[in-house]
Amino acid sequence: MNQPLTLQIEHLNQFYGARQVLFDIDLHIQQGMFGLLGRNGAGKTTLMKTLVTLLPVRKGEVRIDGVLIKQVNKIREMVGYLPQEFTMYGSMTVKGAMEYLALLSELPHATIKRRVPELLDKVNLVEHQHKKVKALSGGMKRRLGIAQALLHDPKLLIVDEPTAGLDPEERVRFRNLLSELAEERIVILSTHIVGDIEATCEHIAIMHEGRLLFTGTVQQLLQAAAGKVYTVTVSRDQVQLWKQGYTVTGMMMQGNSCELRLLSDAPINEAASIVEPNIEDAYMWQLGLHQGG
Repeated sequence: MNQPLTLQIEHLNQFYGARQVLFDIDLHIQQGMFGLLGRNGAGKTTLMKTLVTLLPVRKGEVRIDGVLIKQVNKIREMVGYLPQEFTMYGSMTVKGAMEYLALLSELPHATIKRRVPELLDKVNLVEHQHKKVKALSGGMKRRLGIAQALLHDPKLLIVDEPTAGLDPEERVRFRNLLSELAEERIVILSTHIVGDIEATCEHIAIMHEGRLLFTGTVQQLLQAAAGKVYTVTVSRDQVQLWKQGYTVTGMMMQGNSCELRLLSDAPINEAASIVEPNIEDAYMWQLGLHQGG
């Protein structure tokens, strides 16, 4: 019986020159979808670039399926990467670009002939294979980016902010594709969009300013915020006052009044009702714990 795929990150610290940007990152990730959630600038992209060997490890240890990340050639055979800023050869056709990248990856011709059509079918681009890359929509380009990242059938697939800028339909299509791919490998979804995590991931980590604030399951994240989320209806002219006193995670205007969804560690007043947290509430609660400390 095959052992499940694992990614082990132990006491990882990273630096840009003398400035430290990652602080003692410890993660153990198994096969399936894993969400990495955090604001822009939280350190997610630095971590991703480290895992795909674009940045050498300065301090700590990383193993992918037991292979040390210092074995760069082996690691690059095991990892596929879709960066946040993904570009491809605009004047080439979709199929031509895939075949060219496969040649650059030194895949055998027989493998290329089989693999390229398979991948274009997997990402639903067969009917667009003769279009030029520059004529594709944003969502199609992201799906093409996934296809190129899968050319060598990686054990670990890393996607950095893949749904930013996509319309709702394309975002759902892309999330479903990632979920399918995670059945056979580790897929790390790095994003600041809470909805992407909620729809696809059971296990997550939250990063903030280069540190891990939380690791665990979505259910554990929600449990940590249980009893901390309230709704209260106030007049419109009181909204700013409430926003100064509490972290507001939602607002719904109703005529001259406004229903606020907010976080509090202590009961507010008789007019406020405790409600079940959603992932956005729980995420904001974790950020507040850090900033409050």
